[in-house]
Amino acid sequence: MKKEKYPNSLVTKAHKLAFETEVPNKEIAKKLKLDDRQLRYVLYKLKPKEQEKFIVPTTKKYTITESFLDFFIADKFR
Repeated sequence: MKKEKYPNSLVTKAHKLAFETEVPNKEIAKKLKLDDRQLRYVLYKLKPKEQEKFIVPTTKKYTITESFLDFFIADKFR
């Protein structure tokens, strides 16, 4: 079995600091005792299935036309 380069706890902590706070990457790297290249590797290492929990849902911004149509057209006719 392949040994991981960085522990999963370090990867999770880096992701939480990078994506849930406003802390700059330079400070995150210093806090986790990594250099800039190592931090970038750790941030992109997380697999897509694990990464889904860090994605914050966004609301779609509607144009004036879309807002108008949403108001006057029922959902079943779309």
